[in-house]
Amino acid sequence: MAVPFLRPRVIDLVFRVYARPLHPEFFTRRKVRRVERAGFTLTAAITPAGHTLEWTRGGVAFMEVLTATGDALPATGLRLQRCLDGLDAGRSGRCDLSADVRYEMSLRAETLSPEVFSHVQRELIDDGARRGMLFHTANLRPGESPGASPVSYLTVDPIAAGLAVSAFHTFPDEFVIVRTQSLVEFPTVGAFEELPG
Repeated sequence: MAVPFLRPRVIDLVFRVYARPLHPEFFTRRKVRRVERAGFTLTAAITPAGHTLEWTRGGVAFMEVLTATGDALPATGLRLQRCLDGLDAGRSGRCDLSADVRYEMSLRAETLSPEVFSHVQRELIDDGARRGMLFHTANLRPGESPGASPVSYLTVDPIAAGLAVSAFHTFPDEFVIVRTQSLVEFPTVGAFEELPG
């Protein structure tokens, strides 16, 4: 029997960046992928509220989390926090996570018409079938259409001296798409080799 993939309300989301890893037991991880390249490791996980991204490189470890505001997470190591306190809102931020690791993020929630939402959700499912990491549950309630269950889609792309991660999370009950983009730069490292989707 499928476990329901229930999202919080978009207004209850919070985006956090920690200058340390958080224990996996804080999160219900639905899908996990690990990428190791050029001296760093990225562990990406899709959670019911959003996602977690954990980067490690040498002695530096940091974590990005998109979760519900009610989730009890520690304050220790918190470097950046952004809340979506309204729909169709955007947030951004940047910080240095160590002497040679720069981090930038953007977060946006967009409310769509039901027709446009359905179209975008289908595109995300199609794109996720070709590349990246996709999590999409089957219909969980009788009478639901295929587009009525949440979708999460993450892609990881190499850049000249780091990584770019894009995440899309759909909230069918609200017709909202939440998008995050994260850029991690290691200025002292050369170009990374190509990463798998």
